[in-house]
Amino acid sequence: MKTGLELATDRLGPSLVAWILEAEQDSDRLVDYINMVFDEISINQEEGDDTARAWFTGKNLYLGFMAPAEGLKLGKFQEVLDAAYRGFEMGI
Repeated sequence: MKTGLELATDRLGPSLVAWILEAEQDSDRLVDYINMVFDEISINQEEGDDTARAWFTGKNLYLGFMAPAEGLKLGKFQEVLDAAYRGFEMGI
């Protein structure tokens, strides 16, 4: 069974995960949020893995046009998760 970090790296790629984790905050919590948001988009919203990966790097209306990956790096965990829920509820 893969660790949360291995799963996040498989999903987003090593460069993006390493960039997010540079913040040196609570890396376990960051990894948990990466995987939780990825699951919300890919599985629960049935958008697929490619859309989920793109969502992390695109500017997001619900984050003040900040990329979700940047929001996670800045410690805006709940805001990023809320943006995933809100955006896909609205069809964005």
